[in-house]
Amino acid sequence: MRKIMDRLPGANWAIAFIIIIHLVGVVGFAFNETRWMFQNMVPFHLLLCVVLLIVYMKSRKGVLLKPLIGIFFLGFIAEMIGVNTGLLFGNYAYGSYLGIKIYNTPLMIGVLWAMLGYLFSGVMRSISHKWYFIPLGALLMTLFDLVMEPGAVSIGLWRWEGDYIPIFNYVTWFLLSIPVFTITRKYAVDMKNPLTVSLLLSQMGFFLALTVISYLK
Repeated sequence: MRKIMDRLPGANWAIAFIIIIHLVGVVGFAFNETRWMFQNMVPFHLLLCVVLLIVYMKSRKGVLLKPLIGIFFLGFIAEMIGVNTGLLFGNYAYGSYLGIKIYNTPLMIGVLWAMLGYLFSGVMRSISHKWYFIPLGALLMTLFDLVMEPGAVSIGLWRWEGDYIPIFNYVTWFLLSIPVFTITRKYAVDMKNPLTVSLLLSQMGFFLALTVISYLK
């Protein structure tokens, strides 16, 4: 395994690759002729990002397995309650583009929660011992969702009742992010990864671009 890791391309190549696939995604979603193909590639894109993060982790991967699995189930169960009852987030439904569902909830949405918890904890790892690590992380996750929502809706990943994203959604994101960062605070120091900032910025740019494209059409 060590020999395989030593043969991996440098992080700069991986960062360039991340930027390119997000740019290609924006172009693919911009045209009706290719939109359907890129919609069906969404879960594979997300899994590819996760694999890259795992490959370039600087800490022992086993250390982070337990907290990330915990965040996966926290996010997935919360979304399952939300989408089936409307008691969390609001009234919404997932499309078919995030892959396999259990009780109307894509498994990939749990992966998204775990990935975001990892990314934002990695960004803030130097302040993990500070009291504001948890509320700051929750705020950043909520701001990310503020950017993500319109773009994700525009490509059919999910839809809101009345085509209106309720404020309650963002309140729920903030409150649910508190236990996420309560979990990661202990492990944040191990979440060093050279791809973290580039992937976060690429994701934000991707969803912002999708939002702009949807308004221009």
